[in-house]
Parts: sequence; structure tokens; C-alpha cells
Amino acid sequence: MELRNQIGRLLKKQRVRQTVAGSVLAFVLACIGLLTILPTLFSETPRGTEKLSTPTRKCVQMMDDPTLKWDTPVCITNTVWMDIKADDELLGRLEVGLFGEVVPLSAENFLQFVKCPFGPKRCLRKDGFHRLVKNFVIQGGHSATGHSFINNSTFREERSADHHSFISHGRKGLLAWAEYPIGSQFYVTLCCEGKGPQYLDGNHVVFGTLLGRASYDTLDKMKDLDVEKEKPVKTVVVDDVGILA
Repeated sequence: MELRNQIGRLLKKQRVRQTVAGSVLAFVLACIGLLTILPTLFSETPRGTEKLSTPTRKCVQMMDDPTLKWDTPVCITNTVWMDIKADDELLGRLEVGLFGEVVPLSAENFLQFVKCPFGPKRCLRKDGFHRLVKNFVIQGGHSATGHSFINNSTFREERSADHHSFISHGRKGLLAWAEYPIGSQFYVTLCCEGKGPQYLDGNHVVFGTLLGRASYDTLDKMKDLDVEKEKPVKTVVVDDVGILA
């Protein structure tokens, strides 16, 4: 009988030890969990104000062009196309390479205007080129003026406060944003090989370039259109758009 009582007391003590050990383990695990969330609770960056990120892109083409005034060959991350019409006449196709490594926000913004995920009001398809200044620029993308795909209004992407362009307006066939802060309007430079409007570097961001001889032939047809007060006489539209790479 005494032996049975001793065994009972030993088992009771063992259960107490297990209960205490379990409580201690639970407390330790709770402390570890608290430590993992404390940094987010007391972070200096408020929620919703984190920096925007863009996907890392591979280069589909490298462009070594001294007129761009970039230290290394420029990485083209995406290529897109635009078919251009003047009234009912098809002028040709513009193929565009985007500098997504140098200006990722600008490249992504233009790419979304090509993809058209939110319908015709924020899409280059059927949008127009409403301004043509001879030997200077032809400008389009006005249907979504004041809006972008980066934060639904406008955004900034600049080398410095007084020098916005990373890549220079060094020649014909470069695409840059007409608005700053950046929205939807852009232009294509019309002049000149090695003598582009580089004074625009301070206020505008270059984000792409025409690719291929056929694109420049199309641009030449666009620049030769008749104008009245910097507006093409014919209605110039992007008849269709798409992504090449």
C-alpha cells in the first residue's frame, strides 16, 4: 500500500513538472513571436508610404549610342509597336525600345498605356498625336492627361531637381514625357542626328527610342504632315498597339 502511494506521489510530481515546462515553453515562444513583429510595429516608415517597386527586367537589346550621353550601353528592357494613321491613310509602324533599367517607372508607365488594362480612356490605342512642331517634336498621349499608371495621378523620376533626364535628348527618334510631373503625354524628337534638343534635359525625361529604319521612315511621314498652329491638319492616331518583347 505504501509503495502504491509513493508511486502516485511521483506521478503527480511528474505531471506538475510537465505542466510547468509546457507553460515555460509557451511563454518563450510567445516572446519570440513578439520580437519578430516589434520592428514592424515601430517602423519609421508608415504603412502605405513604402517606395514603389518595379520588376527587375532583362535586357532584350543593348544600345551603345554616344548621343544618349550615358556612361555604358543602355539596356532596352521592352519593345512595343504603334501603327500610325493620318485620317484613313496608314503611315506605317513605330517600333519603340524602352529604357527600363535606367528609368523603370517611366518604362512601366508607357508599357501599361500599351497594354490598356483599364480600357480606352487610359490606352494609346486610338489616341492621337495632337501637336506637331516642325524640326522639333510630335506630341501625343493626351487622352489620359494628368494620369499615369504609377500612382493614378502623376509621378516624378529625375536625375536631380534641376536636371530631370538621365538620358539626353541627343538625336531624332527619342521618346520623352511632355508632362512633368509625368502623366500620359509624350513626344518623339524630330531633329537631328547628334544635335537633338538637349536643352530639354532639364525638364523632361527620355524613356525610349525608335528602333529600325522602317520606324524612322514612318516618323518622316509624320513630320512632313501639314499643320495649322502646331496642329496636324489630318487626324493622326495610333491605330493599334502591341508588345514585341
